Amino acid sequence: MLAALTLIGCGGAAAGAQEHLTAKEAAKLPRDGELWGLCPVPDAPQDFRDRVAKKARQRAHALIREVRRRPHALVTMEYEDSHTGEPFTETTTVKELAEMHLKNPGVSGVPCARRIMSELKAAVAGKPAPKGVKNDKLHTYDELVRKLHLRKDGAVFWSPDGCQVQNLYFDRGEVKLAREEPIANNVVVASPDRSAGVEIFKPDARCLQGIKEDLKTIG
Repeated sequence: MLAALTLIGCGGAAAGAQEHLTAKEAAKLPRDGELWGLCPVPDAPQDFRDRVAKKARQRAHALIREVRRRPHALVTMEYEDSHTGEPFTETTTVKELAEMHLKNPGVSGVPCARRIMSELKAAVAGKPAPKGVKNDKLHTYDELVRKLHLRKDGAVFWSPDGCQVQNLYFDRGEVKLAREEPIANNVVVASPDRSAGVEIFKPDARCLQGIKEDLKTIG
């Protein structure tokens, strides 16, 4: 396992040599895996989520600018082996760094930031930023618990109408996957726009009616 520590630059390029980002320029770019922060985990505190997402957006925009400005410039990433602690470095081009992020997390990995990741993809391809790309909604744990009036009881939640809620789903991707892979004796119920949902164990009619009404407030 490899853990990214930081990006380092090598100062100005010698005459005729391939351009290399300075340490200051490189430090503005996202490390491997950092763009997952564009859509922080929904159960984290809101101030933490805001801070992480803001930093990820700044780094993503910086990478887009550098890809369009000088895609073939070099940038050096410093790593540390997670087993031995031994440091080593790896140098890639700015474009290769961007391609790394288009694989991890990729556009589909952070649907709440589809617009900025699509801009990065277009920059790598040398194309204009696409128009009309929409971000998916990403709901939070606190929001769903509050709007659905859920009460936590051990590993499950209870709704006011007696639904035993096994799981919460915070975006369309999670809802879609849950509906495609149902669990025996459980029913997945989604908000009207399918941007949020819940998994309920053996719901009765009264329970379903109540949770569906509450899900209408989400979206």
